[in-house]
Amino acid sequence: MNTTTRTTAPLTPHAATTAGPPLGDGPGDHLTGFGVMGIPFGAEDYLALRCWPESSFGPGYRSIWHHGSAGWTIYSDASPALSCARFVGSAAQRTVTTPIGLTWQDEASVVVHTGTGLAWTMRFGGSQRTALLNACAGAIPGRAWNTRGLLTSMGLMVGPLIGGGRLRMIGTMPNGQRYRIAARHVWIVTETAAEIEGRRLEPAEPDRRQQRLGPLWLPRRGFLYALTTARFTN
Repeated sequence: MNTTTRTTAPLTPHAATTAGPPLGDGPGDHLTGFGVMGIPFGAEDYLALRCWPESSFGPGYRSIWHHGSAGWTIYSDASPALSCARFVGSAAQRTVTTPIGLTWQDEASVVVHTGTGLAWTMRFGGSQRTALLNACAGAIPGRAWNTRGLLTSMGLMVGPLIGGGRLRMIGTMPNGQRYRIAARHVWIVTETAAEIEGRRLEPAEPDRRQQRLGPLWLPRRGFLYALTTARFTN
């Protein structure tokens, strides 16, 4: 009697961004999607990506956060009231509504660009530590992702494990909303390059301080989070 063994192909970064958990319900604003928590460049530049194809308060949107010499700029392809500025606008010096394109070059490489001259490429990869995090996340029941204790513990664990510094999956946004972020799969950014209006961003200085946007701590090391839900309440 012949038998066959089925194997499941590993989840790739691209595949993980094309599907996600259902949009949450209950009070507050809910989002589902993926993003890059943030990457430092040079002495003061910093980039972060948010892609929320499903939103409870409007159409899905993409947003890029950039910190430079003039402070924070929030780029979004939706109006400020229907995008990230809804939550972080009070800590930004500028908000810009512009088309944001995102193209996957292969299963692990992506190019992001805006209509204002920002271009950003990234490649993602795994490690023993991200494999451990993803295995733990895969064993957590769906409802448990809404609990304060779990998200607090995940935030305390993820930052040190990936070399990202201080991170929080539950806390307060610059505009005052309370947030809960449940990221079910992560990959490290292994390569990245960016250019803004013809200026090429340099690699981050090794002794650079960890970046903040208002009360939000942003990581020292970039990582992609996917299969993610977010909830914001007043």
